[in-house]
Amino acid sequence: MIATSDDIDAGEHEGVSVPFDENATVDDDAELTAVVYEGESDDLESATVLEHEGERVETTFTIADVTSDDDDSDADDEE
Repeated sequence: MIATSDDIDAGEHEGVSVPFDENATVDDDAELTAVVYEGESDDLESATVLEHEGERVETTFTIADVTSDDDDSDADDEE
């Protein structure tokens, strides 16, 4: 595990970011997986993976992809 977010209320969220520990290094093209857990962020041992229709709520991405998506969004906003 590289990082955890602050606690987030139930519901749909967009643009959630999770700051890395200052000592963590990740290549821009390395695949990362964000997984949603139920529980308290300060008690990871007791947290359980959130499932929807029997599937883990997760997404896999690279820093390069996210940065590229942000750049595309910024260009759309300028039009």
